[in-house]
Amino acid sequence: MQTTVDPYPASVVSLATTGQGEIERIRYVIQRLSGWTQWYAHTEANATFARGNIFGLTLSNNASDATNDIDIATGQATSSAGTQVMTVATAFTKQLDAVWAVGTNAGGLDTGTIANATYHVHAIRRSDTGVVDAVFSRNPGRAATITMTIAAPGVVTWTDHGLGAGSSVVFTTTGALPTGITSGTRYYVIATGLTTSAFQVSTTEGGSAVTTTGSQSGVHTGTSNPVLPTSYDAFRRLGSIVRTGAAIKAFTQDGDYFQWLTMVSDLNATNPGATAVTRTLTLPVGINIRAEINVAVIQGTNAISPIVGLTDLAVTDEAIGTTTSRFQATAPANAATVAQHAVWQGYVRTNTAAQIRSRLSASDANTELRITTSGWIDRRGTDN
Repeated sequence: MQTTVDPYPASVVSLATTGQGEIERIRYVIQRLSGWTQWYAHTEANATFARGNIFGLTLSNNASDATNDIDIATGQATSSAGTQVMTVATAFTKQLDAVWAVGTNAGGLDTGTIANATYHVHAIRRSDTGVVDAVFSRNPGRAATITMTIAAPGVVTWTDHGLGAGSSVVFTTTGALPTGITSGTRYYVIATGLTTSAFQVSTTEGGSAVTTTGSQSGVHTGTSNPVLPTSYDAFRRLGSIVRTGAAIKAFTQDGDYFQWLTMVSDLNATNPGATAVTRTLTLPVGINIRAEINVAVIQGTNAISPIVGLTDLAVTDEAIGTTTSRFQATAPANAATVAQHAVWQGYVRTNTAAQIRSRLSASDANTELRITTSGWIDRRGTDN
């Protein structure tokens, strides 16, 4: 049963006088507000959901095989496209060291071979059956406008792409791609020529770089989404893990807040200089996150009083002063034999390569800069 015509247009009495008339009026109002032609049986194809919604679905190292397995708690999230709701009613476990298979205590790797790298944990869903599962992928679920050279090898420029060797990408265009690149085909990022904003691709993981020829036109787009199993048509990133030393690094999660169980000393530099330096932290790559870091400036015997500033690489590099640096710590000038310390703990947004900027106001042979990484805040697609 459906109502698509106003049962009480302006020319007649607008208030229902019978129960049946009231039902007809309610049907019409629902149809006008929702756009559904059948108010009692709409499909997900008609529906839209609150994008970014996520609760629960907490990740943790599996107790039986912490080296390779991740537990995923119950919860619910909207898919990255905002078209499906993904509900996990029973916690389950996925294995990083095995090719994906449906169900708990089964493989979770979407494609390729396991490596020391960042893996993004994506919930996935089949709209035909409603089954929800998860995959581990080196693809963060990002898309951007890119450019491509015609050369041997062809070089893709994608600002702050966050991809690593073994990540895969699909190219599309409004015009024509260079010869050697086919729209809709999956290509693999290789280590050769890989920078934070450029990379080369191969037709196979770890293969030879593609040579591009001919001409090109239009606007090109690169997309690096997880490789979904057959019939799965929606995904949502739940978080990101780091495999290092052939094991998943141990962590704990509380909502958007992740912590390493053991902090990592990422920098211990003597006489670090007074110019801007990019610092790489032990954190997931492929996403912008807020790094939780502990910083110490140590000044030995000398008369200088160094100030350290720590900033996001996306903002302007500014000279360090007592009132101009965004996040700073100052070591007092020291003429004694005991080193003076300044310590700061806080958050700095990273680029997708897990990097931030440090800069000191002054430095000499008695200056030390130390950075220890303890955790990060990951919005997990809430704002995308």
